[in-house]
Amino acid sequence: MILLRAAEAAFTERGYDAATMEQIAQIAGMSKKTLYQAFPDKNNIFTELITELDIFPDARTEAETSHDDPETELHLRLCALAQYILSPRQIMLTRLMISQAGRLPDLPASFHAKVMTKGFTYIFHSTARLTAQSASLPTERTEALTGVLISVLLGDWHLRTLFGSEPPSSTDISVRAQEAIRTAFPPSGTTP
Repeated sequence: MILLRAAEAAFTERGYDAATMEQIAQIAGMSKKTLYQAFPDKNNIFTELITELDIFPDARTEAETSHDDPETELHLRLCALAQYILSPRQIMLTRLMISQAGRLPDLPASFHAKVMTKGFTYIFHSTARLTAQSASLPTERTEALTGVLISVLLGDWHLRTLFGSEPPSSTDISVRAQEAIRTAFPPSGTTP
């Protein structure tokens, strides 16, 4: 973990191209030999950083967003996911990942499999609970509904934040999460 934090500091301060293994070792307070024993090269430590460091959701977030009411749980989880994805640190790591995707062809697939899939599954479980409660929605639509919820929630916020706009407030995220739920699960007697 110390090495990954050191790599994150080096990459964010200097950029991927300018950061060196020597600088990462120095920030970590370790020798280059120790660093090379753990990671054979800069590409390897970068891929590990992007796909393993602080993967969402952690156990604390899971506990804080669990609720007996499926709709409340889904709302809490959508808010937590958006706050994580739009956080300054995650935006910076996403920018770094995008900048190196062409150079490290396995990185996007690894990021998708280890990071994005975990976030999707986190929302999927709550969506499945709410879908099971709805008489009008077949459970086989749960995966599609999860995608709709995440897309409506993040909308253009993610792209704008990647381009430098301020992230939305917690209140804005909460309102949008509720709108996403109403879009995917309209009240009975209404159409989406």
